[in-house]
Amino acid sequence: MKAEFIVEPELQFGAGKHIDIKFGLMNYGPFDFENPRAPQKIKLGIVGTNETIEGVVKWLEICRNGIRAKLSKRPNLFPCFPGYGDNLPLKAEFIIANQLLRSIPQNKFELLCNRPKSDQITQEIGRLFLEEMEYLKQKEN
Repeated sequence: MKAEFIVEPELQFGAGKHIDIKFGLMNYGPFDFENPRAPQKIKLGIVGTNETIEGVVKWLEICRNGIRAKLSKRPNLFPCFPGYGDNLPLKAEFIIANQLLRSIPQNKFELLCNRPKSDQITQEIGRLFLEEMEYLKQKEN
């Protein structure tokens, strides 16, 4: 067996290149940051149970303001997240409107998950999500 070292390619960001996506975005911004057509506001549709939707919305709010780096002997593994919005490296802002939140009742999952595990159950769960995503897609067009 012959071992070879493969050099990681540099990724292109807005104002420079870096091999790590986290540091590239923090230091150089997204690739299209100077493009006037780059999205400034991104509408998000969220599908899940009431509990999971609430969790995602809270998590996105935390991320908006940035997340401090994790203390570690290996700081490159856990850098800070700078946040998103105006005057931040990730300039686009997420728009979360109530009409783009689609809740699947918890009891639908419970009914499916109480049945014997099978590929059909997995497909039915996937179909629950796909139906709600299709609804959001139609609503936004």
